[in-house]
Amino acid sequence: MEGEILNFIKVWITVLISLCFCYSIRNTVPKGTKRFLSVLPVVCLFLYLPLKISSVHLGGSTAFFVAWLANFKILLFAFGKGPLSSDPSISLPLFIALACLPIKIQQKRKNKETPSPEPRLDRQSKENPAPGRGKEGLRSYAIKGVLLAMLIRAYDYSDYIHPNVILIMYSFPRLLYP
Repeated sequence: MEGEILNFIKVWITVLISLCFCYSIRNTVPKGTKRFLSVLPVVCLFLYLPLKISSVHLGGSTAFFVAWLANFKILLFAFGKGPLSSDPSISLPLFIALACLPIKIQQKRKNKETPSPEPRLDRQSKENPAPGRGKEGLRSYAIKGVLLAMLIRAYDYSDYIHPNVILIMYSFPRLLYP
């Protein structure tokens, strides 16, 4: 297991170095074919890196974040599209987070209406209630927690379960927390 963790760390250090390279060429290489040819080795490397990890949990999540998300975002970046090229003043940590994680930058919308005399908290709770608040959110988290505990307990009996059911079990946590 120590070797697997070491491989995991090496893979993610390589990913970080590659994303720093992509960040550094954003101002020097023009978008289009030249930038695509510059990031093509990084795309190929990102397809290869998850194969260095043999653990299902570490390798699967790394494959999703690197070979899927990061590759598509870098390919969009090569042609001047997507979240990595939307803001030219983006910082390196934000560039790396946007490239590897399934997050979006939310643009602040300017409200053309006149400000109402209501306090901000009241206006926010009426127009945009915070997700996960109230009885529905608590019930949802409780159900997800119980299902996750049952799933973890089911791993103890994986020798007695059909392999196709095990594949469904591996994809089940992604369904719980989209």
